[in-house]
Amino acid sequence: MTKAWHPAYVLVGLLMALPLIAAVPLASPVARIAVTASPTYLYTVGILVLFAGWIGQRDGWLGLLVGWLGLSLLWTPTVGAFETAETITMSAFALLMMQALPRERHGLVVSVLVATGLFQVADGLQQFIGYDVLWHGLSPIVPIKAIFGTTGNSNYYGVYLAMIAPLAPWWAVPFFLVGILLSHSLLGVVAVSAGLLWRVRDQRWLCGGMLVAGLLAFVLVTLWKGPDAYSGLAHRLTVWRLALSHLTDVGWLIGAGPGSWATQVPALQQQAQIYPNEVFLQGHNEWLQLLYENGLLAVTCLLGWLWAHRQAWTGPYGGACLSILICSLGMFGFRLAMTGCVALVILGLATSKATNPEECAT
Repeated sequence: MTKAWHPAYVLVGLLMALPLIAAVPLASPVARIAVTASPTYLYTVGILVLFAGWIGQRDGWLGLLVGWLGLSLLWTPTVGAFETAETITMSAFALLMMQALPRERHGLVVSVLVATGLFQVADGLQQFIGYDVLWHGLSPIVPIKAIFGTTGNSNYYGVYLAMIAPLAPWWAVPFFLVGILLSHSLLGVVAVSAGLLWRVRDQRWLCGGMLVAGLLAFVLVTLWKGPDAYSGLAHRLTVWRLALSHLTDVGWLIGAGPGSWATQVPALQQQAQIYPNEVFLQGHNEWLQLLYENGLLAVTCLLGWLWAHRQAWTGPYGGACLSILICSLGMFGFRLAMTGCVALVILGLATSKATNPEECAT
């Protein structure tokens, strides 16, 4: 009988590799620096790969994705690359923790999600009427037309609420919808409409009403935004084409490295004079940014993960998962703390090992 591979073997491999790597200018071309810096560099990468191995034993595709990002640090020696890879590794670990949460605790987590969403709605409404108690006390401010709550940006705000709304009890859904409308976030409107439609997909008449309401909301927000409703999309499409046009053949396969978008694409915009006064430090599309930074290999791992957890779409979290997916196509919510944490918690619940698909479908 063949003994199972154990992630600790990565550490054993490091024992043998670290003395040898001391003579390799991996972290610095200066020998007296490299002799200590190179082993430290390789050790950090190795520990991330060790984490990936542990994660992979519990969630195969997720482990492959984390492992690939860790290995890509070997040819992307930047601070941004390490920050990106380490954050994703720890987030994957957190996702496994949420997956392991007992089923009887899921209701509590959903209640916390809904409560945080309602807090954002309340905070946004006071901004709309001319107050911001958290920052300005009881002193009035100029009313904010496109509210943003504590997220700092109206699009972040709309996405935040859109991910949670499909999980909210029906009495709370109107409050979420008001918040999203007042954020003027078209992406939020599309995402929440899709999520709620998925939630009532088996109820024909209610589904039709939801569709009509969603279309009306989209038209209303479009009219409020005016020309800006289309300039944002045009901006995205132009920058996306610019970024992809600078990927090499190898880059399409392995990417330019974790965190490379922020260091490369804004400079490309400046050089080409494409929206040079509004550069994209993030890709505004999680899939395209993942492709740019980590190539088709990473995208394949993510698609494999979605397929492996396809039952998540049939359960009570299916609408929220759909909303998260739509938001990922026009925003970078996973790269922001507040929206990323919400998405991670929802996906963890949706892919939980404790979730019974038959019960979820009821």
